[in-house]
Amino acid sequence: MQELPLSPDVEGADDSLKPLNKRCLTPDMRAARVSSRDRFSEEKGASEGLNSEDVTIELKALPDEKISDTKIRILVRGSNFVDRMNRRKMLRGINVTGSSKMPITPYGSTHLPGLLDNVEDVDFIGRPFPLKDCDTHFRRLQAWGFNFMRLVITWESVEHRGPGLYDYKFIEYLREVVVIAGKYNIDVYVDPHQDVWSRFSGGCGAPAWTLELVGFDLQNLTTTGAAVLQQDYQPSPDDFPKMLWPTNLYKLACATMFTLFWSGNDFAPNLLVGEGKCSVEALSCARKWAKRKKEKKADPRVSLKTVTVATPIQDYLQDCYISAMRVVAEGLRGLENVSGFGTMNEPHNGYHGQRNLSSVWGQLTNGVFPTPLQSFAVADGQAITVRRFIPGFCAFACGCACASYELNTEGKRAWLEGRECVWRMHGVWDIDESGSPRLKKPTYFANDKDWSSTYFIPFAKKYAEMMYKIDREWHVYLELPPIGVAPDIKFPKITKTDKIQNPVNATHWYDGFSLFSGNLQINWNVDVDTAIPKFGNLCVRSMFKRQIGAIRQESEDYIEGGAPTLIGEFGIPFNANGSQFDTGDFSECATLLDMNFEAMEANRVHYTLWNYTPDNDNRYGDHWNFEDLSVFSKDQEIDGYDCLPPAPEVDEKIVGDTTTFTLTNQGAMRKSFLYNGGRALSAVIRPYPRAVAGEILEARYDMPAREFVLSFQRDTTVDGSTRVFVPFWPFPTGFSVTVTKGSVAMETDKDNFGILVWETHKSEGLCTMRIFDPERTARVRQNRCMRTVLIILAVLSIILAIVLAFSLTS
Repeated sequence: MQELPLSPDVEGADDSLKPLNKRCLTPDMRAARVSSRDRFSEEKGASEGLNSEDVTIELKALPDEKISDTKIRILVRGSNFVDRMNRRKMLRGINVTGSSKMPITPYGSTHLPGLLDNVEDVDFIGRPFPLKDCDTHFRRLQAWGFNFMRLVITWESVEHRGPGLYDYKFIEYLREVVVIAGKYNIDVYVDPHQDVWSRFSGGCGAPAWTLELVGFDLQNLTTTGAAVLQQDYQPSPDDFPKMLWPTNLYKLACATMFTLFWSGNDFAPNLLVGEGKCSVEALSCARKWAKRKKEKKADPRVSLKTVTVATPIQDYLQDCYISAMRVVAEGLRGLENVSGFGTMNEPHNGYHGQRNLSSVWGQLTNGVFPTPLQSFAVADGQAITVRRFIPGFCAFACGCACASYELNTEGKRAWLEGRECVWRMHGVWDIDESGSPRLKKPTYFANDKDWSSTYFIPFAKKYAEMMYKIDREWHVYLELPPIGVAPDIKFPKITKTDKIQNPVNATHWYDGFSLFSGNLQINWNVDVDTAIPKFGNLCVRSMFKRQIGAIRQESEDYIEGGAPTLIGEFGIPFNANGSQFDTGDFSECATLLDMNFEAMEANRVHYTLWNYTPDNDNRYGDHWNFEDLSVFSKDQEIDGYDCLPPAPEVDEKIVGDTTTFTLTNQGAMRKSFLYNGGRALSAVIRPYPRAVAGEILEARYDMPAREFVLSFQRDTTVDGSTRVFVPFWPFPTGFSVTVTKGSVAMETDKDNFGILVWETHKSEGLCTMRIFDPERTARVRQNRCMRTVLIILAVLSIILAIVLAFSLTS
């Protein structure tokens, strides 16, 4: 049994980092870690925020009276989101922001050196953007039609100093951001974001101390192949291949941490955290030791104490994570535009289910890729030759090894001095008499337990229980591994007895072929479910719709009573192909993005597009591992477009059953700051229903034809009008509206959009609305008819030629 070190009494230790001597508590214990000066306590109300070093930890009961009585604006009713009038809501959201994965001080772009210089004194205040800029960004997003936001934060942003040391100033700042978003009618759900566990293992999310806690030496993770980081990539961080970062899922650091977090009780029962073992002092000493060792100074090791009463590592990590998110939830209590929290962005099962530790595993074989056994041995100080795979989509699809690579020629260890490899400690592997690594338990991780029901659901229940103690109406946005990354993991069965109230299926979806190939695949693609290629734009569009439909069906099949489906992430790589940066022509990007939106609309699912990043640029994209999916970039801004002209004049004319709205001076508005810096806006900015007085049957926008159609079955129990967002951007001179029932009127906004208010009687049954640009719609329809006729004639000509040829030969 390995026990984690107690805090040694080291002279010169930072006294400001010594408030915590108790291990994290489980949410089930009806007690919470709170500060005696916590600004979010009910007794002190909105007192001033604290630095994390000012916090004194104490235990404080959480009585039922503390549950928020604020009425949130969005509710879950079966498979629908509804408002307080029981109208069906459509949530059209966006992730804010891609760069929130990294600290703002020091500036955390992944290509910059110095990631390990200071892992405690980091600052996330200013992520997603400075308070002074919030109005600009939220006003822009409102004008683009977004009424929902997935607010990206990380565990590290809340608890970077150490277990129980929360950054209350950041939470205070976060609350102000959400309040400003509410001014623009943008609702929020909080996304505790992680990718491949932590930025110290190549992604983002968990604080550094979680890795050090289990024994990892942050200084040696790259050298030993336990992680691949852009800042350490050779020959230069600028040569870091796109989409190489997900391969960290199958490298030692990430795979170990996920295994311990989700299933450590089964696979690492001997790894325990004792009272005081995980104190900030002990972690600080480890960091100081590692730094002095790197500088080749005298070995300052001290005698470490151990204890026998301890907590399993799985329980400890989960309790710390849930407690950190609870502090965020406490900070946001009482805000009507907060709809809930996500469980964890794109979790992974780690080594669970891996049946052959001697072979390369996973769906993302790319770059230097040791087997699990090789990674164990390399991390323990051995130099081993491993396979290197071709970067790019070829490796992702086929797993083509093109070369060999010798890892760890310097004989470094990925483990701190005095710490044993977690998996060697548990007898999974060892060194034989010849000095070679060998497996002792080849099928150690190959248990038959279903990961979703065995490990994810118990965690989600604890997480949900914590949230409901703060606000009973909050939604829990459930996320599992992305489609294609862990194909053996299925969406879990959730029943009423699980007590996960208001669940939302927040699965992610991407056009993986475009994302990993680095090309915008509009006219041919590959089905990730069957590996069958699809040729032709219509076939690709149909495939997208089917895949989104399958995700929606999971909400009906696996969640008792049904649940809304909200695609938590989707988007396109704007750095694919590349020519758009030189030409400024993002039309191909707009076409592919429109195909994505079309698939969402065809299945009537809600979504949050990935992403909006205000500091995006053409060279480094979202400033995280060369990802570039932001629909805004400062490099697309044009000088002189920072003003806001007067709103266009709107003239209304009714002829028969058609109402025509003519726009004057709309061209000037297009040169305002609202659109400056936008990418593929012809796809992004589109009409959609915000609130519907009945069951939505159809809600789709035809981008080329500039035509929107909404159909719904009127609900006789619902009062209130149907409200449709109509941006003026797609309609330079105006648009026409027809409805089969009821009447329409328009409320205009100075920011270049309108809200169509559609009044219908409760007994009017099926209602349909059509919004269109008369000239553009007619022209596009005519062109499509001509193209169809030409295709039919071409096919008939080919058939006739074949028949004639066969007749002549016979």
